[in-house]
Amino acid sequence: MYLRTSDPFIARRAAATTTKLRVDTGVALVALRDPVIAAKTIATLDWQSAGRLELDVGYGWNEEEMATHGVALADGPARVAETLALMRALWGNDIEEFVGEVVSVEPSLSWPKPTAPGGPPVHLGARAGNAVFADIAAWSDGWMPIEGYGPIVEAIPRLRHAFEAAGRDPDDAQVTVYSSAGSPHDIERYQPAGVKRVVCWLPPVAERDLMANLDELTTRLEPYKRVAGS
Repeated sequence: MYLRTSDPFIARRAAATTTKLRVDTGVALVALRDPVIAAKTIATLDWQSAGRLELDVGYGWNEEEMATHGVALADGPARVAETLALMRALWGNDIEEFVGEVVSVEPSLSWPKPTAPGGPPVHLGARAGNAVFADIAAWSDGWMPIEGYGPIVEAIPRLRHAFEAAGRDPDDAQVTVYSSAGSPHDIERYQPAGVKRVVCWLPPVAERDLMANLDELTTRLEPYKRVAGS
């Protein structure tokens, strides 16, 4: 199904026609995008959604795909960190520059600006690991593990420790479980462990079947729904 996946930013055009729906990018491979163009694209989507954008990023794992874009697999983490730093610089002051090891931009203007200072919340999609959690604590708002790819609940204390070691409040460490099957058993484990959101997976099927799946999922998860901000 990934062969026909839509562009994560263009596909979120629903942001302009909704008022409450939060808009996630899934995993955007920002390391493979021009950082100046990406900064404008992301800020535009955030602005059109009135600040309802959640920016989910990943290091990248497909060596051939990354090589096609001139990025070595081992350089993914550093490039993601610098790309985000460059974008945040452009989102800040009217005229800003950024000089990094792998990405740079001369003093430039970039509009629109995101709704919130510093841009939308950023979640790093990766398997649990000390280096991953250190990166999240350094430049991200939270962790976005994929359900079924390694421990989640058991790893959250390590994420909180990384935030504390970085001088950040451990309670600020957001955890979003991605591509969940929406099992009540799992939801009941996630909530007390500190998981803030669960993004459920829907199959790539015809619209009629998709809506039936969505209705069933909504009914099943109704007891676990929380009001935004609570």
